[in-house]
Order: sequence, then structure tokens, then C-alpha cells
Amino acid sequence: FFLMIRRPPRSTQSRSSAASDVYKRQGYASLGKICLFTFYASFSTASFISSKIVEQFGVCKCLLVSCFPYLLAYISGIGMCLCTNSETAPGYCNSQLFIFAFHIISYLLIGIASSVLWSAFSGYMTALASKSETGRYFGYFFAIVQNSFIIGGFLPSIIFRYASTLAYFVIMLILAACAAVLFYVLPEPKPSNIDSETLSPILGNQASQTIKKPFHFSTFLTEMIPEMKRVLDLRQNNAIKPWLKVAILSGFIVSYNFGFIYRFVEISLPSDTEPSIIVAMTAQMFIVFGIAMVVSAFIVGKAIDHFGTRKVTRAIFQIFALMMILSFLQLYLRIYPLACVISALGGTLDVCITTLISSIMTLDFGGSLEYFALYRAFYIFGTAAGFIILIIVSGVPLVIIIAALAGFGGYVWTQIRDEQTRRKSSHRVAL
Repeated sequence: FFLMIRRPPRSTQSRSSAASDVYKRQGYASLGKICLFTFYASFSTASFISSKIVEQFGVCKCLLVSCFPYLLAYISGIGMCLCTNSETAPGYCNSQLFIFAFHIISYLLIGIASSVLWSAFSGYMTALASKSETGRYFGYFFAIVQNSFIIGGFLPSIIFRYASTLAYFVIMLILAACAAVLFYVLPEPKPSNIDSETLSPILGNQASQTIKKPFHFSTFLTEMIPEMKRVLDLRQNNAIKPWLKVAILSGFIVSYNFGFIYRFVEISLPSDTEPSIIVAMTAQMFIVFGIAMVVSAFIVGKAIDHFGTRKVTRAIFQIFALMMILSFLQLYLRIYPLACVISALGGTLDVCITTLISSIMTLDFGGSLEYFALYRAFYIFGTAAGFIILIIVSGVPLVIIIAALAGFGGYVWTQIRDEQTRRKSSHRVAL
């Protein structure tokens, strides 16, 4: 529930965020980009130590504490709304240093919390699911999470129709607080399929009878760099290398979904179309995107359990190839329904890859939180790099951008196919 309501979808953030409007009115146009960079930087950095945090404090405590920075973000949104009226604005609205510092710190904490949140959820799902049900558990989990794109599409539009932006942030703060309460009463997982040696690092020694070492913040800080290096060194494992490339590709697909596909809507409409209509059509496209994610999550989870990760991986790359082909066609056909189909395929790829990787980390890498964290770090790196590339090449013809993504996807597929062939050959030799 918390993940479903913690943010509005990216398609509506630019017009529904009070902070975005206030930044422009107050002359802080660069603050949004700074906050976004801060989030990605803190998320990727914290990914290398998030498993250590979960191991030290346990899954449930990490889930509870990780939601508070999101509450802080909604509070900052309320504070920015109060700055819109110059006559009644609080004194802090006149302090540029305070506004910059408060928002940057908020996004810094959100990045760290997001990393810990995902590691904790991965550990929780791993502890609950048996090997035969891994795909189903992760599929259901991501299906519920992706409802944020649907709920976030309808809820803001309803609130903005009858109330102010301030009311929106207040309502979202209340909903997020209610979700945090649910974390407080969340029961500890009681797995039956994981031995104590594996379970201890996942649940923070909650399943073992050994006494946990006391936590010292100074010791934790001195261990951060070695821990980050240890997790990063896991990339040398030949078995994980191809999947890290898939993580980067998945990040590129996210940036393609939210930083590029909207242009298919623009080229499908007449040049004199009102901006409000373009925004509405784009929002509808992203609702289709969200529905596709939810439906796909339910399907891919069961498919992984029934057909195995090898066949599902092949199907995912076939979907990717189809999306690239339709993207090329859209440049010439320029029809809105095709843009929605491409968006639906993008949403399908996003959730299918995430569910697949989560299942592989559980089945092939023992549910190690270090590997989960490494995957998330490369995924965020791919997402940030994709958005930066799209900004740099904004004037490049669209066909070149599509061809570049298709080429990289083809390269990643060859790496995955070679790794699967190698593992299949090793298995035959072992037999």
C-alpha cells in the first residue's frame, strides 16, 4: 500500500507537483534537476550498503524507518505550497539557502531510504517464497506496486478537480502515514524453505539463536567503504555479469518509457494541438502503461514458475524486439493508438525484467541481498545514464535514438544467450 501511494506517476509530476511550480516562480528552476541528481546519486551509493543495513536491523524495522523520508517529502510539498502567497508566506520562503538545503537533504534521504526499502522487500519476499513459488510471489508483489501508476493517475486528477494542490499533499501525507502504520504491525516472515545460514543475512539474524553484535555508528561508518567495495567486487562473478547488463538495459528502458515515448504522442497529433490536450493524451497513455504493468506482473510471475527463467528471458527479449520494431513504424505511421501500444510494451518490459531478475537472484544466487543491491545499483545507473543521454542527444533524429537502444538490447541478448548456453553445457558435463 505504501509503495502504491508514495508518489504520483512521472507523467503527471511536471504539472501536478506544487514544488515544480514554486521553483519556477521563485527562480529555482535548477533545483528540480539538482534534487533528481541527488536522489539517483544517493540511491546508487546506498545500494552497496543497504544489504548491510538490513542485515543489522532486520527487514521489518528497515521497512518502517524507510517510509519516513517519503513523509518528509510530502511535508516539504506542503511547505512549498504555503510559499505561493507572498502576503502570508512563512519567513523561510525568503531564504534561498533553506529551500535548497531542505529539499536536497530530503531527496538525499529518500534515495537512501529507497535503496534500503527495496533490499528489505527483496529479503521479505525471498524469506516467504519457496523455490516453486518464487515467481508468483514476486509477480504479485510487483503487480501491486505498479498500481501506483494507475492510482497516481486518477487520484491527483480527482483531487485537483475539487481541491487545491495543498489539499493534495495533505491527503497524500495522511495516506502515506497510514501505510507507515501498516509497516509497524507487519509480521516477521516465518520461512520454511531457507536454512539458518542463508536466512541470517536476509532477516538480520532474526531467525538464528545467536546474539547479534551491538550496533555502533562509528564502526558502521568505518565499515562502509570496505562493504561497498565487497559488494561491487561481486560484479566479477561471471554468472552475474550478463544480468548486470540486463539491469542497465532495464534502466535504459525506463528512461525510454518516461523520457522519450511521450514524443510519439506529440508527433501523432496535429501541430496546432493545444498543450492541455497533449498533456491529457500523454496521461492516458501512461494509464495504459500502468495497466500493462499490473497485468504483466501477474502473468510473468506464474510463467517463471511454470516455464522457468530461461524461456521467460527469451520471451522478454522478443517483446523488446517487438517494441523496437513498432517504434520505428511509429516514426512513419504517427498514430496515437500505436503510441499507446508501445507504451504498454514498455511497461510490460519494465515489470517483467524486474520480476525475472528478482526471481533469478533468489533461485540462482541464494537470495543474497548483496546481489539484489548490486542489481539495483546498476539499474539506477542505467536509468540515470539513460535520462542524461536523452538530454544530450535531444536534437538527434528519433530514428538514431531508437536504433541505438535496439543495438544495445541486441548486444545484451547475445550475452545472456551465451551465459545460458554455458550453464546448460556445464550442467550436461556434471550429469
